[in-house]
Amino acid sequence: MKLKTAIFIISCTIIVLLSSIYFIADHTLPKEVISIDFDFNVSNTNIGFNLDADKMHFGRIHRESQGTRKIKIGNDADYPQRAEILIASKEQEQIQDWFTVTPNWNYRLQPKQTETFLATLTIPKEAEYKTYEGAFVIYLYKDWPWKKS
Repeated sequence: MKLKTAIFIISCTIIVLLSSIYFIADHTLPKEVISIDFDFNVSNTNIGFNLDADKMHFGRIHRESQGTRKIKIGNDADYPQRAEILIASKEQEQIQDWFTVTPNWNYRLQPKQTETFLATLTIPKEAEYKTYEGAFVIYLYKDWPWKKS
């Protein structure tokens, strides 16, 4: 009798442990990762546009000026997802600080919702004149069920 009780308790413990690991992993590992390459050129000559579709081009921008581009992200899942937007760059300068994203960098998307984000680049006055490259890396996570916004 004691052996059956012990086996039952151990089995229940294993089931609860494995279920917890699955639930946590299901919400902490990204469901999708999207990378959008970008570039811009800090210039003291004329401004310019690049409409090529190979990456998101901000064009030629002067110091203390801005450029804005749209990023459209959709949630095709039947559960809420959290979109987290990061900037990856090999530049020595911290160009991540030159960007702002609205509504914000970490956003909850409802099922079947599509949201347009505005990525605004503001060139500081001490920026070096050159071409900068990087990528917006967008992680889509299954959102926690108790979070409402």
